Amino acid sequence: MSSSSYEAQDVLRVEDHESDAIRSELGSDYGKVVAGAEAAAIHEQQDLGVVEAFRKHWKAALWSLGLSTALVMEGYDVVVINSFYGSNAFIDRFGTVVGNSKVITAPWQTGLSNSALVGEVIGLLVQGWASDRWGYRPVYMTSMVFMTLTIFIPVFAQSLPMLSAGEVLMGIPWGVFQTLTTTYAAEICPTQLRPYMTSYVCFCWGLGIFLSSIVVRATLNMAGQWAWRMPFALQWVWPVPLFLIAYFAPESPWHYARKGRYEEAKASLRKMQTTQSGEDESHIDNKVSLMRHTNALEKAETAGASYLECFRKANVRRTLLVCIVYSLQWWCGNPLMSYSVVFFRRAGLSQNNAFNLNIIMNTTYMIGTVSSWFLLRGMGRRTLYLLGASFCCLHLILIGTLGFFDSTSISWAIGSLLITFALAYNCTIGPGAYTIIAEIPSSRLLAKSIVLARLTYVLTGLVTNTLTPRMLSPDAWNWGARGAFLYLGTCGLILVILFFQLPESRNRTTAEMDELFHHGIPARKFASTKLDLYHAKHFATPNDGARIASLTDSKDEKDLDHPVNIATLDA
Repeated sequence: MSSSSYEAQDVLRVEDHESDAIRSELGSDYGKVVAGAEAAAIHEQQDLGVVEAFRKHWKAALWSLGLSTALVMEGYDVVVINSFYGSNAFIDRFGTVVGNSKVITAPWQTGLSNSALVGEVIGLLVQGWASDRWGYRPVYMTSMVFMTLTIFIPVFAQSLPMLSAGEVLMGIPWGVFQTLTTTYAAEICPTQLRPYMTSYVCFCWGLGIFLSSIVVRATLNMAGQWAWRMPFALQWVWPVPLFLIAYFAPESPWHYARKGRYEEAKASLRKMQTTQSGEDESHIDNKVSLMRHTNALEKAETAGASYLECFRKANVRRTLLVCIVYSLQWWCGNPLMSYSVVFFRRAGLSQNNAFNLNIIMNTTYMIGTVSSWFLLRGMGRRTLYLLGASFCCLHLILIGTLGFFDSTSISWAIGSLLITFALAYNCTIGPGAYTIIAEIPSSRLLAKSIVLARLTYVLTGLVTNTLTPRMLSPDAWNWGARGAFLYLGTCGLILVILFFQLPESRNRTTAEMDELFHHGIPARKFASTKLDLYHAKHFATPNDGARIASLTDSKDEKDLDHPVNIATLDA
């Protein structure tokens, strides 16, 4: 069905050949599953506020929060490495004499910053395959054990090559955590909670950056090698408690549903059910029916669930979108924030005061993520993300222009703009990306789509981590703040692309997103398109029409944020 035929009939419906394929997949359970799926979809789309969503579904939120905390370690280490480039103890141990002083040269800054990213590529590829086969919890726990062992290498590194090798190995479990935690959060949380728990990944990343800033600041005045070894050793605090959380956590019910293990899917849902939600066993049955119906619908539209399938038919549009959305986190100028200490030092601040201001800047990750929860609900994903890209472009113009001047006050102004840039980024692009990439792909290709998106992110990071030190380093290109104009070009280009291609996914179920993409609905019409995924002519018996009315809570219908057609025998 084309978009033009959609406009003619006003309501988008499942095509006949898709319905036949769904009937074949579900067999004799067809009528029961369709009725339960419809009821679950209505219930999922209640318009709950931030506080109410957490109150009703606090168990799912806590399990998601627990596993996502693994990202604290990655955020911690990334900033630890970059912060060491301005640490006297680290420079004295590993620096090269340039002129009259020692520095960590631009090539080694590039190598150390990129080492973890190389390992993450391996982890990403492993996670996409392993989690589909064994589930999220076993892969998570195995990665935690591996993480514990790899920390030994940077702690006892004797040279920059050894430190680089340790970063590569630690990057492997980080690659696993990056995509596994987002996928897990998207699958265990109901639609109302999904944007908050997926964007919480950004909060964890920011918390790691914040903690690393405090640790590096605390060790600045330490004498000897433990000034830089201690920050690495502190990472042993995390693996054991996170391993235990994963051990007791429920597996994703979507994983069980895709494997046809429906009773185990129900057991996972029971483990997350709360008395505050007002849900009973019928709601659990309906949720599993929604999973079965969505899985059958996606099978009708796609041939399989391989990486190749991500680039076929409507899926290629979804895959490219999540890759572009994720890459903007680099191309918007974010790498410049990592070098704020450099600008503060040029402004005449002491090492201690420069790191103090860096700590203040890093609090914006957490402040911004919590703020984004309310902005995502009020503004939606599309508007918030485009607004964030626009704010970044404005900051890059100002920073780049100031780069043509040289004075202490100019360095102060650039450093201050980097702080406001960080706040704008962390209220919009930072957390918003995690929500968008969790809502755009189909459920069967969710893990693989996020892996491809994160792989794009990592490869983009390899490029920007190579360019940025050379742009800023006095022993390389020495562009200074004028390097912001490079990121202005990339951010502006992606802003234009997303303006025409990024759809609104707020309060849409996975099945609804499947149909909107399958029929090629323009991005600007996603929010207003009416859907009927449960047309009555596809019911197995006349009694199934009545079954929907009995399973659907009238209050759920009243609370819907956008129209969804209820199937009736007269439809």
